[in-house]
Amino acid sequence: DGLFAARRPFWAWQSGCGLYVGSMFVLGTLEGTDPGLLFRGDAAATWLYGLRWIAGAAMLGASWAWLARARAASVCRQAPPVPSEAAEIPYEEAA
Repeated sequence: DGLFAARRPFWAWQSGCGLYVGSMFVLGTLEGTDPGLLFRGDAAATWLYGLRWIAGAAMLGASWAWLARARAASVCRQAPPVPSEAAEIPYEEAA
């Protein structure tokens, strides 16, 4: 049961990443055919940037879920107490 074993964050990240790459690919293709597309506030560009925002939100949510799992796992595993140096070194009297 590893940190990234949960299905929901995994699929949120993968779907978000795919949506992000796809939307930016389409937007780059459209901008390549019409360089002024982004400066005119075209509806297609706005819609694709909206998809990019949704994709980023999905990836952010997955990251938060993984962070929460990591924090919960680190709280459950407490480090053993470290003995003090005085307890480790036996006391020797000067001869």
